[in-house]
Amino acid sequence: MFSAFAMAPKKRQRLSPNELDAELAALVDLRARIPFVSQSALAAILKLAEANELPKVGTRRMVRAARDKFVAKQTPYGTIHQVITDKSGRQFEVQHPFAVLWELCRTSPAIAELVKSLPRSSPSAPLNLVFYCDEVAPGNQLSYRNLRKSWAFYYSIFQWGVAALSSEDCAIHTICRINPNMCATECVCAHVLQTFECYCSSITKSSQIT
Repeated sequence: MFSAFAMAPKKRQRLSPNELDAELAALVDLRARIPFVSQSALAAILKLAEANELPKVGTRRMVRAARDKFVAKQTPYGTIHQVITDKSGRQFEVQHPFAVLWELCRTSPAIAELVKSLPRSSPSAPLNLVFYCDEVAPGNQLSYRNLRKSWAFYYSIFQWGVAALSSEDCAIHTICRINPNMCATECVCAHVLQTFECYCSSITKSSQIT
């Protein structure tokens, strides 16, 4: 995900050994009082809190409301989140690749510059999308059987080059589907392939994404 915050660099004052010990103890206390969050996510939140004023609302209901409001935003390609139907008739939400890219170009100067750097595409020299997926496990990482394990799908633009393709900041999330069966590898592979086929078919036929 791309941040809309403009983080101004701050000079850090060197802490004395006693001050450092106190800060580390406070950090341990903070982690003990909040639900599980990865170290990288917590470090990013702390940096944002140091450089910017954080939102005043912090309940789960308001977090959900903020997310729902964002994904319902209208773009020239429709809303950011749209619904497609797979071959079995099941419907699921996806993040439309062109809708979210349009929004990122509007709100992220870095992504806008990357898009501006692309060569002009044509039927004989089209831009190439690179899709990939990964299994993610939200919630308790030590759970014996995590039923929330999901497959996350991302895309990037091949012409951005190796440096951009190697950066997580240039991976644009499109789909996240719960893994239906953790034990059967064949079922997982079929599920991933069917989702990918349905998605690719839908984004090339705009009438199938509403």
